[in-house]
Amino acid sequence: MYTPNIDYIEVAQSILERLEMEYKYASAKGVDKPQMIRFLAEQLERLHDHEVLCWQEALNQIAEEGRQHPPTVPEIIKVIKSIAQQTRPALPVIEVDTQIDWMRKWESADDKAKFKFYITNRFIDVPSYIENLFHDYNMKHRGWKRWESKYMMSFHYCPKWITPSEDNPQEAYKQMRELTQERQEKIIKYFQTR
Repeated sequence: MYTPNIDYIEVAQSILERLEMEYKYASAKGVDKPQMIRFLAEQLERLHDHEVLCWQEALNQIAEEGRQHPPTVPEIIKVIKSIAQQTRPALPVIEVDTQIDWMRKWESADDKAKFKFYITNRFIDVPSYIENLFHDYNMKHRGWKRWESKYMMSFHYCPKWITPSEDNPQEAYKQMRELTQERQEKIIKYFQTR
């Protein structure tokens, strides 16, 4: 899902305004409000966008604690990170069989299976020594250049990360799957017409 550009100054102002409403003051003694806004904005810039977008929930949690004094900037940042961690959708766990005999799998594959080796096996699952065998085999038997082998090996690569939104996190994963499928179709088309 698309994440809008975040105006950190605006978010910092909103945070301080809310704290002023709840605690009557939000800045430390001797620190003027513009200086406090700039400092808070700088701290927010260090966070990931999906974390910054959790600022309201973080302030809600802080308010529920019933504090007598407003939280410090480090406390706000800590709660924002905590909320972001709790609300971040869990990535699916992919079980990898660590007992695969990759060398035997490669050696027992016929030409067609070697061609599709990185279509049927994700690059991140295959040990690097098979990568070298794949390059060498394709150069010798297909006349491929090294970049062509790498192109085929990147079959399961997603060309763009889309940050999930809080409202509909599955939409980002769906878009990434679609981008990956488009890329896979291009790879297949390239090697069909080569």
